[in-house]
Amino acid sequence: MQNHPKTSFWGNVLDNVQGAANTAGTFLDQVKGNQQFQDLAKQPQIKPFLLALERVDIQSAQKHVQKIMRNHPDWNAEKVADQLIQEKAILLGTQGLLSSLVPGFAAGLMAVDLASSLVAQAELIYQIACAHAMDLHDPARKAEVLTIFGLALGSGMALKFGVGFAARNLPVAGALVGAGGNAVMTYAVGFAAYKYYNAIVSGKTQEQALEESQQATELVLEEASVQESALDGILAHMILAGQPELSIEDIERNLAQLPLEEASRASISKHLESLRDFDTLLMELQPEYGLVALAQAERLARSDAQVNPQEQKLLTKLEQRFQEQAEMLDTMLPSNYILTDEFKQTIRGAQFSHDGLYLCACSDDRSLKIWKTYDQCKSFQLIHNLQGAHNDEIKALSISLNDELLATASEDRVLAFWDYRNGQKVKQIESGHQKGIFSLAFGQDQMLASGSEDGEIKLWNVNSGAVRRSLFGHKRAVWCLVFNSAGNVLASGSNDDTTRLWNPSNGETIRELKGHQHGVYALAFSADGQTLATGSWDQTIILWDVETGEQRTVLKGHKAAVWQLAFTPDQQFLVSASDDNSIIIWDLATGNIRIRLDGHQNGIYALAVSPISSAIASGSWDKSLRIWNVDLSE
Repeated sequence: MQNHPKTSFWGNVLDNVQGAANTAGTFLDQVKGNQQFQDLAKQPQIKPFLLALERVDIQSAQKHVQKIMRNHPDWNAEKVADQLIQEKAILLGTQGLLSSLVPGFAAGLMAVDLASSLVAQAELIYQIACAHAMDLHDPARKAEVLTIFGLALGSGMALKFGVGFAARNLPVAGALVGAGGNAVMTYAVGFAAYKYYNAIVSGKTQEQALEESQQATELVLEEASVQESALDGILAHMILAGQPELSIEDIERNLAQLPLEEASRASISKHLESLRDFDTLLMELQPEYGLVALAQAERLARSDAQVNPQEQKLLTKLEQRFQEQAEMLDTMLPSNYILTDEFKQTIRGAQFSHDGLYLCACSDDRSLKIWKTYDQCKSFQLIHNLQGAHNDEIKALSISLNDELLATASEDRVLAFWDYRNGQKVKQIESGHQKGIFSLAFGQDQMLASGSEDGEIKLWNVNSGAVRRSLFGHKRAVWCLVFNSAGNVLASGSNDDTTRLWNPSNGETIRELKGHQHGVYALAFSADGQTLATGSWDQTIILWDVETGEQRTVLKGHKAAVWQLAFTPDQQFLVSASDDNSIIIWDLATGNIRIRLDGHQNGIYALAVSPISSAIASGSWDKSLRIWNVDLSE
């Protein structure tokens, strides 16, 4: 562990940043000509904070605070800040970004990506500023955020307790920090921000505000060693209870494979090797940390889809000790969040397995990512990150109806088939298409349809790898394909502005649907196969009577092309994703918009609706994959 005293790093940061914060000018512009800061910015310790500042979605942060204040009009800024700190601590404690280990063990470590932690904590500071009626778009906020980071994480206490990782020369890419230390850091940052902004709005000088903030942070960190130790000890008990077949040596060998920050690795190993009494640990843990412990322990216990008796015993003790916090937990767990923004180019396809236990997504960057889902799609764990899955942009994916295979298709005109559970490629087929493949759809009996930019549709026998037949009729690229649930009708949408219904048994066109003014990019069959939804570049969605070919309804609400459609499992709603950066959930009984989901920064080209929960996954040109949990019961 390298030691970087506060005076040699954060002292310089504060000297420079506080000067910038005293004015309303843009922080980065102000320091651009400052040679001392330029020299400082070259240090690897400060770069993650500058990147985190730029990645915060200020509009989204502000909307969340406004929602809390609407729901709790009687709350003051302190109460709002406390809620925000708790939410962020839970979020960072329950989002695991691990791979290469068995799901239960990996979820148990609750390690969080270092860069993601900094973005979330920077967002927390912005949110607390918003709770104090500060203008988040004022450029001075950037300087204040960096100042507060310096106060919270540059503290001598932070370094003493090993939670000041920001002040150590550690690699950022891929680095992970343990849950106990991360919770402490989140509380330290949150309390520093609250004390700072509370002092400012009370009319105190910046110097006084900084002093109060520093004192508050020191108080948090004085108790940090006890709280972090108790939290990590409880998680060690949960890990061992959930992995009774593994020895401590086996667990530590797995631990050594992870890119964990050394302090986190040492803390987990220490607790595994020398377990303290569980009841004693519970009594040491304060209520706010108890909330984090509950969230982490619950996810760990359910990470393998079952809770064994020993895990249940520990969970029961936690819930009895923190009864009030247990009741709060359901309302505080994050419902809508970015699952990942690690794709390098546009996300083109996303789909849940039919049992809801996996989520797959592909991108123009030629990568394929696969997540295991837990607790009815409330938690996700990346289990396979396959780079270079194709030699060109991956444009489509589809999971077989029996959940045995994942098919992907690319501009390289190759069809690849994967066992997505173990991340292995089963086989690949040279398709013979003259141009790139834009669409895929699995039907019954392992039939796969592929649609190409060349206008041709091919029906494949996946088992043999042979073409059953080719379908000709579209005059331009085939952008989308879908089978009805019975498998006896295939729908295709094309850039020639038409939708065709095919009989896959004989390859004949059942009928051609004309109604859109531009290309058809999205299709979805209702569960009974009687309704087909089509979405187009013309910004509209048409609901068709499959039997007669007549239009039932035209849905208007998007302001750009409609790229994806999906019915909810109960068939009461239709979900649409568009180039206008939004997702709309339509009430099919009325034809009205029920909910509009905003958050993506660019067009949405991938959409998946969980078959077992309210979760919706969406992938965008902004390179992020988001998870939305929407309550449609009201």
